[in-house]
Order: sequence, then C-alpha cells, then structure tokens
Amino acid sequence: MLATIGMAEWVALTVAVGQAAQQWLRENRIEEQRIAYRQASAELADAKMKWEAVPMEKRAMQSKIDDLVRRVETAIVSVVEPLPTQVNCPSLEVLIERTESGSGSGSGSGERERKGGGKDVDF
Repeated sequence: MLATIGMAEWVALTVAVGQAAQQWLRENRIEEQRIAYRQASAELADAKMKWEAVPMEKRAMQSKIDDLVRRVETAIVSVVEPLPTQVNCPSLEVLIERTESGSGSGSGSGERERKGGGKDVDF
C-alpha cells in the first residue's frame, strides 16, 4: 500500500517491523498466556459464584473449604505451569507439587506451616 502512494522506501521497514513484532509475540507466547489467563479468570469467577451459593452453615465444613481451595489452586496452577520458568518462586513450587501429588487426601488444603518467628502462614 505504501508503494502505491509513492512511499516505496517505507515498505521494507514496515515489513521488517511487522515480522519482528510477530516473532516477538510467538516467542513470548502472548496468545497462549492470554487464553490461559482468561480460562483461569473464568474458573475463579465460577468458583466464587458457587461458593457464594453455598449456605452459610455449610461454609464452615472443612470438606467444602477444601473443595474451594483445591479448585482455586488448580486454576492458578493452570496459568503458572505453561508460563516460562524464569521466575523461581518457592511458594508457587509448593503449590504445583501439591496439585501434582494429588492433594485429594487432604494433605494440602488448609495446611499451616510455621515460618520465621513463630508466625502461622497459609499456603
């Protein structure tokens, strides 16, 4: 199009910039990340909606809390796993290990660990 309006010298530059942008998007997996974030967002919104529909007396049941935590952790890990492993985050590694080991036995959800000066930290 640039060549038709007398700016032929800009054609090569425009093509080069366009190809560089496409290559950058492919290398950084922008589209895959966008889709993963959108799916995780929908899963989290659904989990929240279902949790809000649970009657108050059942919200105190540990099994209901465990189900919610497991569902939220799964949504988060689904976004974390496909991303490049440039960031080393121990708390996310623990989360991934719990989901991979099948926390269905109740060994992962709602667990507390002692850290630092005796302060309880939820994972």
